[in-house]
Amino acid sequence: MPLMITRRAALVGVATPFVLAAIPANRAIAVTPIRQARRDFRILRDGDDIGRHTMIARRDGSRLTVEIDIAIAVKILGITAYRYELKNREVWEDGRIHSIDSRVNDDGDNGFCRVRREADILMVEGSGYSGPAPVDAATTSYWTADFLTRGVWISTQSGQPLTVSATDQGAETIATGAGDVQAQRWRISGDLELELWYDAAGDWTANAFDAGGETGRYRLEAGSQGFNALWAASLSG
Repeated sequence: MPLMITRRAALVGVATPFVLAAIPANRAIAVTPIRQARRDFRILRDGDDIGRHTMIARRDGSRLTVEIDIAIAVKILGITAYRYELKNREVWEDGRIHSIDSRVNDDGDNGFCRVRREADILMVEGSGYSGPAPVDAATTSYWTADFLTRGVWISTQSGQPLTVSATDQGAETIATGAGDVQAQRWRISGDLELELWYDAAGDWTANAFDAGGETGRYRLEAGSQGFNALWAASLSG
C-alpha cells in the first residue's frame, strides 16, 4: 500500500489454418494453460519518476500466489528525502485469502502484516492491528476489479482492516507504456481515499493518490501481462 505521504477465461493458444493443416487429423493439440503473469508499474509524483511496483502471480489449481515488490525514492536536489519499500506475498485459495506475509519500510518506520485463514475467519497480526477480519476481505494490493465488490480491505502495510466503498466514475482513456487503453475509473472512499482504473479484462491499470501534497500516479509498463485470467481460473480450480 504505497505512499501514505499517503483480474475470466484462461488464455489459450490459437493455431493458424496453415499450422492446423500441417497437423495430422489423429493428433490432439495440447494446450498449456497460462499459470504465471507479471505486471509492472512506474510510479510518478508530479510527473517525476520515483519508483517501481512489480507483481508476479502464479497459479496452481485453485491457489493463486501473488508476490509484490514496491520501491520508492523521492529525491530533492539529488538527495533522497523519502523512501518506501514493501515486499508482500499473498496466497489466495478459492477466491479467499489463505495467507499474507508483508513487510514495509516507510521512511524508517517498519510495518508488517501477517494473515492466516482459520476456518471462516481471517486472523491478522500487524503493526497497526491484530485480531479477526472477515474471511472475504480483499487487500490494498488492488490487482483485480473483483476487490471493488468487497467492503473490507486489509492494509498490507499495517494489517488494519479498512472499510471502503467503490463508486464508478465512468470510462476514461489511460496512457500506458504500451499506448492508450480504455479503463473504468473508480473512486475509493471510507478508511482509504484514492482512485483506481481497471481495463475491460478487470485488470488494474492505473491509480492516483495523494503523495505528500502532490499527485502520485501509476503508469502501466509495456509488456505487462494480465492477472485477471489467472484469478478467474483459480476460482474454477
